[in-house]
Amino acid sequence: MLSGLASMFRIETLVYQFIGFRKKQVPVPGVGRGVFFRASESSIHFLFSEDAIRRRLFLRFLRDGFSGVFLVRNGRWVSYGWYTSPGAGRPPHLPPWAGQMGAYWIFHCRTREEYRNQGNYKRLLAQIAQLINVRDDAAWVLCDTLPDNFASRSAVLQSGFRPAGVLTSYCPVPGVFLKSLWDRQREHFPPLEYAAEAAPRRAAG
Repeated sequence: MLSGLASMFRIETLVYQFIGFRKKQVPVPGVGRGVFFRASESSIHFLFSEDAIRRRLFLRFLRDGFSGVFLVRNGRWVSYGWYTSPGAGRPPHLPPWAGQMGAYWIFHCRTREEYRNQGNYKRLLAQIAQLINVRDDAAWVLCDTLPDNFASRSAVLQSGFRPAGVLTSYCPVPGVFLKSLWDRQREHFPPLEYAAEAAPRRAAG
């Protein structure tokens, strides 16, 4: 019975580590593709003026010391993503020890529905990785996604990340962690061979 209750609270996410990308693989914004904005109070109020839920959440992210990036086209957000820096806390969906690892965590990414399947998520990940690399060329950059989000998994692999195990957490309510474990050797399932073929193969370090 206890094991059954535990399984109800179990959340598994697939972890990825950034190892570098080839410029040919990840397109950057150009004419007609949009421009990037760093998250700030002014950019949040402008882009999410009619979206009170996101506006309040993103302003809270700023207050918590997180950094955000918005891909914008014609005055509308196309895609967005956030990341933490070492010593600046941890993404809300991760256990407390994730903020004490000395890693950058990319989290809370989304692409507007009508702009999906156009490479915008890959452009966003590339931009975030570049911003982190400029700040710290030896950075340890991680992200995670749900196992059934195949589109996200494919885009992450094609953006210079490689599988780095599975994070299992037991959360009876959001933000409350009874237990969590990062098995760095556990393989991702089902595998995405077609995406892995396109992923860079430069060794970490």
